[in-house]
Amino acid sequence: MTSQTELEALKQLFPSMDKSVIAALVTQCGGNKEEAVKRGKLMVEDERKDEERRTQRKIDELTSSFPTADVETIKRILAENNNDVDAAIESLFAVMHQQQKEQAQAKKNEESKAHQQNLARMFGGIPLVKIQQVLEECEGDVQDAAEQLLRITAEMEEKAKAAKQQQQRKENAQALIEQENEKREKERKLILESLLQHFSENLYITEPDVQQALKDTNWNTTTASQKLLTISNERKVDHLARVYSKTCTREEIRKVLQECGWGPVSAMKKLNIIQAERTSDQDENDAPQSSSSSSSSTTTTTTEPSTPSPAITTTATTTEPPTPSPEEAAEILSQSLQISKTTLKNINEMIEQQRKDDLKIIVDQLDQLRPALGPNSDLSTPAVTPTQNPTPVPVAESTHIPEEPLRKTLPVDADIKASALQLDTSSNIKLTTSVKRCEIGEDIKVTWNNKTPPTTSDWIAMSKVGARGDSYITYQYIGKTDKTEGSLVFKAPNDFLKYEFRYFGEGSYNLKATSEEVSVGPLIELSAKYVKASEQEGKDAVIEVSFQQKAGRLYPDAWIGMYSNSESDNSGYRTFKYIKDSVDNKLSFPAYKTGQWEFRYFPTRYTDVSRCKVQVEGEDVIVLSMGEGVVKAQCDITSVDPATDSVWIGLYFVGQEDQTQWRRYKQIVAGSGVVTFKVMKTPGVYEARVFAHRKYVVVAKSQNTITIT
Repeated sequence: MTSQTELEALKQLFPSMDKSVIAALVTQCGGNKEEAVKRGKLMVEDERKDEERRTQRKIDELTSSFPTADVETIKRILAENNNDVDAAIESLFAVMHQQQKEQAQAKKNEESKAHQQNLARMFGGIPLVKIQQVLEECEGDVQDAAEQLLRITAEMEEKAKAAKQQQQRKENAQALIEQENEKREKERKLILESLLQHFSENLYITEPDVQQALKDTNWNTTTASQKLLTISNERKVDHLARVYSKTCTREEIRKVLQECGWGPVSAMKKLNIIQAERTSDQDENDAPQSSSSSSSSTTTTTTEPSTPSPAITTTATTTEPPTPSPEEAAEILSQSLQISKTTLKNINEMIEQQRKDDLKIIVDQLDQLRPALGPNSDLSTPAVTPTQNPTPVPVAESTHIPEEPLRKTLPVDADIKASALQLDTSSNIKLTTSVKRCEIGEDIKVTWNNKTPPTTSDWIAMSKVGARGDSYITYQYIGKTDKTEGSLVFKAPNDFLKYEFRYFGEGSYNLKATSEEVSVGPLIELSAKYVKASEQEGKDAVIEVSFQQKAGRLYPDAWIGMYSNSESDNSGYRTFKYIKDSVDNKLSFPAYKTGQWEFRYFPTRYTDVSRCKVQVEGEDVIVLSMGEGVVKAQCDITSVDPATDSVWIGLYFVGQEDQTQWRRYKQIVAGSGVVTFKVMKTPGVYEARVFAHRKYVVVAKSQNTITIT
């Protein structure tokens, strides 16, 4: 009989066998342990082979059921489930489903990568990350992604264009500033040269004096002349005071200079006589009373002293010259006005000569170009054809438009601010005009009437109604006269505006009188009426504009422009029509969107003479429908203008608060019409939302929703 110890040893050798089987095996071998071990090994080997065959049959069974699964995966899953086929089948289903998902995702990624590469080639200006984001937002739909990328490209180009325009505007503004500065410097140079020429014979005034005087008076020739004359007079007094300091006071010298018209030579002759008289009197007083012969000798030897001629110094003093007397101030003012008038005349002559020289250069250049362009060339016609509506710049052939007068230097700077000017109610001056309305270039006779004659420095200015006191179109001096009534003739400016004439006294901004308003241009009555679509058979809503000319010249190329209510620039019209295209003095304009619109009547160019406003009413209507794989949005948009407001419509999940999470979108190019989308792939309830001005602010929503299952 086999001992317990021997059985334990055989159990360790054959761990897969039960002890009872091992004991029976030893009994069969007659207790021969070696034989038992040998037979046991054969039994284990047979059992292993049987297990392998059973496992292979299970593998074959699973392979036939899952032909796409690899054998190693089946073996692994079968082993993980203890060779339980049913359990392995469930695991394999899960594994295969996951593999399919991974394969589908890999394929999708490959396709997305290919789409990204194609779109990247098409839209090279957009970053690859942005293209990938757009593809994801469009659920891989290349067409939708391309549409959105086109919109993004257009926005980028528009921003780049806007930035370029902004930069161009800055450069143009800088160029204008430089031109103005250059023009100002040229004008100042002309003023300086003219004043230097005028004071060239005045030994008491130097070029630095003229420069400083112009700088101190903001280059006002009249005021600068006053200052220079005051300085010159004071230096003459200083000069003669040093020469005649022992015999004459400064006040006496000033009085003599004033009597001699501030001529130093004449004044010195007169002062020599005074000096000789006073010297003779002094000698007589100092001589001894008892010596008559000595006195007689002194009297006979006294001669007129020679005219002194000390060196003239023009060094500027550190203190301001004393305030001149009223008589001296009046004389200085009269002289300065004459100097200013002469200076302006010289400047205008220089400017006119410069214009002629510039015109000659341009004509010579055109003459050089004509042979190359051919005999039928028109150098006045632009070579570029405008891509937008032609800008109306109508000009009546019979209208004479004079050149706008050059702005002249103000007569005199006043002590009070121009904005604080008030009419002198104590004045008896009356100012009347020959007409209340006229055309461009026509004469306007301005008549003044007063109880006393005017001063030579009284002046009349033509100004726009409402303009500042120091703002004017042109002006004229009354001139020297002993009459209490007179008139001046002005030319009507080339702007269709309202003007008035202002009478200023004594070369100052002392406002004595104003005239009634004078209107330049025709008198037009303008009205507009909104006509709803319901009031017309099969037609859209329109705005009818009526006009009636009450007075003035007829302008064959007059036109009416349509503007948004907030548009201040007359060149920023939405559309326009010529008067010659009207029927019964009426023109019809599209009602682009709700809100207030303004219409402006232009005889020529961009200055209007009449305006009117009209209110356009309406509401947005959007209705959704679905069929044949598409979603349709029937739109009637009135609150925004698709042509100018960048209007677009998007499909959203109902309740989606993030306006950037649209599922489909398209631009709206017309206020009324149908917009078509492809049906969304994701189930849900959808609505339409309309946006404008490139902002995510909802303008309108659809009246209904659609459901995709």
